[in-house]
Amino acid sequence: MRQVLLGIFLVFLLLAPAEAAGNGRVLLLSSYHPGFPTFFQQTKGVLEVLAPEGVSLDVEFMDSKRFSSDEHIKKFGEALQEKLERIASYDVIMTADDNAFNFALAHRQLFHNAPLVFFGVNDAGLARTMAKDPGITGVIESASLLQTAKMAASMTGSSTVLVVSDDTTSGRSDLASLQSRMAEAPGIRFVVLSLARMTFASLASRLETFPDSTPVLLLSAYKDRGGKTVDFSEGLKILIGSGHPVFHMWEHGLGEGVVGGKIISQETQGRLAARMVLSILRGISLADIPVVEGENANRMVFDYAALRKHGISLGRVPPNAEVRNRPQGILEEYSIVVVPTAIVLLALLGTIAILWIVNRRIKGMGVEMKQDADTFKSLFYDNNSCMLLIEPATGKIRDANKAAIDFYGYSHEVLTSLHISNINVLSEEEIKRRMGLAMGLECKAFQFIHRLANGEERFVEVYSGPVQVRGKQMLYSIVHDVTDRIQAGAKLSMSEERLRAVFESARDFIYIKDAHRRYAAINPVMERMFGDIKNKTDKEVFGQTDGNDIMESDARVLAGKTVEIEIRLPVKGVLRAFHTIKTPLYDQDGHIVGLCGIARDVTERKIKDEAHRQALADAEAANKAKDQFLSNMSHELRTPLNGVFGMLQLLARSGMAVEQQNYVDMAMLSSRNLLRIINDILDFSTLKSGEMPLLEQEFDLRAIIQAVADSFSSAIRSKGLHLEMALDADIPSLLVGDESKLHQVLSNLVGNAVKYTDQGSVTIRVDALSGPGQGRYLIEITDTGIGIPENKLDYVFEAFAQVDDSDTRKYQGTGLGLGIVRHLIQLMSGSISVTSQEGEGTSIFISLPLGNAEPHEARAEAAKDEHGARRHMHVLVVDDDMMNLKMTERILDKLGHSAALAINGQEALTRLHEQYFDAVLMDIQMPVLDGLSATRAIRDPGRYGVKSATPIIALTAHAMHGDKERFLQAGMNGYLPKPVNLADLDEELSRLAVDVKIV
Repeated sequence: MRQVLLGIFLVFLLLAPAEAAGNGRVLLLSSYHPGFPTFFQQTKGVLEVLAPEGVSLDVEFMDSKRFSSDEHIKKFGEALQEKLERIASYDVIMTADDNAFNFALAHRQLFHNAPLVFFGVNDAGLARTMAKDPGITGVIESASLLQTAKMAASMTGSSTVLVVSDDTTSGRSDLASLQSRMAEAPGIRFVVLSLARMTFASLASRLETFPDSTPVLLLSAYKDRGGKTVDFSEGLKILIGSGHPVFHMWEHGLGEGVVGGKIISQETQGRLAARMVLSILRGISLADIPVVEGENANRMVFDYAALRKHGISLGRVPPNAEVRNRPQGILEEYSIVVVPTAIVLLALLGTIAILWIVNRRIKGMGVEMKQDADTFKSLFYDNNSCMLLIEPATGKIRDANKAAIDFYGYSHEVLTSLHISNINVLSEEEIKRRMGLAMGLECKAFQFIHRLANGEERFVEVYSGPVQVRGKQMLYSIVHDVTDRIQAGAKLSMSEERLRAVFESARDFIYIKDAHRRYAAINPVMERMFGDIKNKTDKEVFGQTDGNDIMESDARVLAGKTVEIEIRLPVKGVLRAFHTIKTPLYDQDGHIVGLCGIARDVTERKIKDEAHRQALADAEAANKAKDQFLSNMSHELRTPLNGVFGMLQLLARSGMAVEQQNYVDMAMLSSRNLLRIINDILDFSTLKSGEMPLLEQEFDLRAIIQAVADSFSSAIRSKGLHLEMALDADIPSLLVGDESKLHQVLSNLVGNAVKYTDQGSVTIRVDALSGPGQGRYLIEITDTGIGIPENKLDYVFEAFAQVDDSDTRKYQGTGLGLGIVRHLIQLMSGSISVTSQEGEGTSIFISLPLGNAEPHEARAEAAKDEHGARRHMHVLVVDDDMMNLKMTERILDKLGHSAALAINGQEALTRLHEQYFDAVLMDIQMPVLDGLSATRAIRDPGRYGVKSATPIIALTAHAMHGDKERFLQAGMNGYLPKPVNLADLDEELSRLAVDVKIV
């Protein structure tokens, strides 16, 4: 009744609108469900502090004690997230119990990292660790486990204490805490009955094997090995029904059969945590609110009715303990009435004495009869075991208790109208024979199969004997359902047979050792290898040196750890390697009694692995040598090509005659083709190594296509071809993808189209496959060239493939271009296909996913002054090749800039000391001081002051994968590979003028 009234009071407070909600909003996250007793006690303490201060309190129930699966917690989190997204954030989060605390820690973002105050947490280690977080504090729940165990042993006079726990977070934590202190109670034998290794049914059976006076210390009983989950009251009923006195460290359970213990006051913890919340709401830093150890709030409390039930006298209760539900004396309870009544009683005392003497015999007989009736009722009708009274002559069931009615599924009227043969599957003759044995006390225990009302058949153990009831001889039977035990035994027997089959037939070594590390059992394959080594230690089998390593790992296993190691042992004169896994073996009380090991001979695999590692190392060395060669080849080819290409660009701007201009265009085209071959070789190497990354950047697809078309304009004009471009109007102005790789793909494909087309046209068409924003585009490149034979269509995308591979072929090339194109398209998650008709032309289709970028205003023309003229820049050119120096100087002059020259990095540093430069064009590979070392020196503000921010562009023949990133990481601002394109250099200098604000 008290709990009901308290629940109504709490619900009223939680639902009533807070008049001063502005004083703070608090969310209490509870591990329990609304009907759990602990919730009432915790919340009462919280509300006693917060409600008078006008603080609004909301509660969310996880119900994690009854439903502890990951799926349940996940659904709870999703529901809570949806709710929290619709309401204002809380000022403080409170958590009650371990599960709620762990959930809050894992989902801090749900609560917008609000201050967290925990209480009711058993995992003290976790609580103390997390309290170091500047946003977390609280009250650690410290259960008085050892003190309660000592009181249980002392009050019951038992030297054994049964400890019941499970695999829940609280159960594991409490059991570990108790086990760490068991040595402090040497006079007590602790027997751990863990539901992590047994079911509720097997727990009940196990409890029956101990005397009823043996106390039970209840830590946690919510979930068993089979996954069955119950609430606290159901778990407690199983323990109370065993007849053992149950001791507990929490307030819930008192009044339900728990004897008591040194209990935790959830109400006090709630008040302590709520005071912390008030301090936070008043602006006090969490660093000034230390964690409180909750054991200070624990006190000894016992239940009078439970003490009497188990025959524990009040004299055995500790003197400072509270005994609840103790009946008051008459003087205490009726002191106002007792005094006047006593006067009347004294006057009538003589009369009462006479009447009492006269009626003593009659009343004594009535009391004895009533006591006999009460005793029978207690022993029979109220017993938790199934009980039947059977008339032995007829076999009729004359009476049955409530437990029997529940078990068989019949009503009392139906069950007491049945014959015993209606529920026992034996023949009537055999039943009569067995009843005769029971009545003659020749046999007291039997095993039968009994049929229930629903037709189900159960294995039962029956204890029978004769009894006199109302002067009539009856057969008294106690029935126990042992179906689970028998089935478990059958399963265990089957499991043992299967294990024996595995043990006997396994090719791996399987062995069992006892606690003294002697071999207790070995399988046949191990016996064939080492002989009969049972009852021997490893030192006796393998010798002192080799046995030591094994003994050391065994010691860790016998300490409770699973060990996985590799052991080398001499076998028949050869050292062999064994991959071994060892696990501890436990007895039914949870004590380690030995270990089990499984070992596999991995000698041959180790030899193969070593050979593979060596081959891999050789391959990596060869690949590194190849990369070095390609890097050097690229550098040596690009350096002279830079001079040729640069001079041709200068010559193209010198105002030549038409014929000479055509010659220069043809030379530049040849240079570009040579550069394309070099790039194809390097790209192919990078693709084959799988190291080419995919970049995400904004770009203008129309601009890329126009740039590709412009780069082949001279070749198109010289061949008299017509170039057509058709771009879908739905293409956004800016897309997101790898601009350089897309440019390379289109350059390869358009270059091939121009290369293999002698007359007609080349068409570039782009269509958006779906509406704007959908991000997939179809690029089609069509030519009217020589086409591809049908039998070569599937071959053209292979590396080194040529449609015409004869020595007299008209069109030259490496055969790498389309192979690289296919790899790049696949890298960008696209697809490519080709259709062609020999002699009529080819169409190549590319489908690419490209992201859409938000449109933004174009970059301002910051590289020009307010009159629109290009800004003049003074540039330091650093290169060890004099031809490249002179050529770059002339290019800069053509672009309207001035240049100073340096032959190596050291000379560049000297020049930078002497004067200011708007930018530096820095070669990488140089004698005396290379470009990277020079760049790092320039970036030292202590040495160069404001000049340390001078923009530096890498102008280098190093063009391998990763080179650009390496140069930028060293402090450079830009990167241009040789041979440098005049337009690219102009664009890079203009970009620097914008980004670095050169004036």
